[in-house]
Amino acid sequence: MAVYHCDLRMTVILMQNGANMHCIDMHRCSPLDVMMFLCTAHDVKTLSLRQEDCCREFRKLIAKGETVKVEDLLPTAKALFKFDILKNVKSSALFQKWFTKAIPRDLHQYLNDCVSEIKSMKSATIDENFSMYNFIMEDKNSDLSGSDCSEKVLECIFRHPTTIRFPIYCDAIIPKLEKDSLQQKLCEYKIYTTNQIEEIDLVNDVVAHLVQYLPKFDIFNLISAYSDGERTCQKKRKHSASILVKGDALPKNVKRKRH
Repeated sequence: MAVYHCDLRMTVILMQNGANMHCIDMHRCSPLDVMMFLCTAHDVKTLSLRQEDCCREFRKLIAKGETVKVEDLLPTAKALFKFDILKNVKSSALFQKWFTKAIPRDLHQYLNDCVSEIKSMKSATIDENFSMYNFIMEDKNSDLSGSDCSEKVLECIFRHPTTIRFPIYCDAIIPKLEKDSLQQKLCEYKIYTTNQIEEIDLVNDVVAHLVQYLPKFDIFNLISAYSDGERTCQKKRKHSASILVKGDALPKNVKRKRH
């Protein structure tokens, strides 16, 4: 029903709490079937789904109602994909040919992006035999949680440039991080002024207040902003230094005077 009503919030809650996207209702339809019919409700006859007859009753329901636009369903469908692939990256029904041929292009690209990011998380090593993917999938109360682990996870994330900081599954990582680790990481950064590229240390008391009142996602975004600012200013410094070196250099045909 959450998928049928394009209810993104409820879909995410259900998937985060272990809902099975392959279970079927009284019409023998799974959430995946519902999503597929909604995506192609404007031309049901062209569907090439496996076991179409099992969903005949649901087709009748769709035919009686208003057509759902694909763009309205996309956020809910993406949430459905995102969590199922995370848990079943090798065996999800989403990878079957009959499905990938039928879904809209945007969803097909998103499916590929999810798989690519999961592969990156599996290769991103936090500790020996422990990857970013393990961190997400481990129970919150396991031995692999806590401040020490959170610090290593943050170090792993910010070793990468902005474009590959796990943008799809970031919201699955951040809630598992400890606030103490986020505070410590935030204290490592400086504010860089624009004109003269000067450094200003963040005041620890201010950081403590920020961490106290801001949610984890906002603290993480602050760290990202300061990290990106640091990278930018370091590049500017290198560029300025290279200009100075070139400016000090004499032409080849000019010899320095000896005193």
